Amino acid sequence: MHRGRRSIGLSLSELLLAVLILVVLSSLLVPALSESAGDVLPDSLEPSLGGTEETPLNGGHFSPDEIDTDDDGRMGSQYYVMNTQDAWEIGVADDQDWANPGHQY
Repeated sequence: MHRGRRSIGLSLSELLLAVLILVVLSSLLVPALSESAGDVLPDSLEPSLGGTEETPLNGGHFSPDEIDTDDDGRMGSQYYVMNTQDAWEIGVADDQDWANPGHQY
């Protein structure tokens, strides 16, 4: 039995083409999802997720240049999650009490 290197079956030109495609795709995606403020919300999505100062949405408006737009100690991403998550009624998860022992409030 021969235990040598296995070939993946790509020629050098095919490998270079694959690398080029990856480089082009990453250069297209990275600017679209860039995040300058450090609040984890991509800059390009902040206006659509948080609305404007006049018509805020989901706890917004979120400024692409600031981690904490309203200076209250919470990041824009924290407001977005708090305002878009499902609401739980008190006691509905008692049969799945993961606090063990404890109670879900």
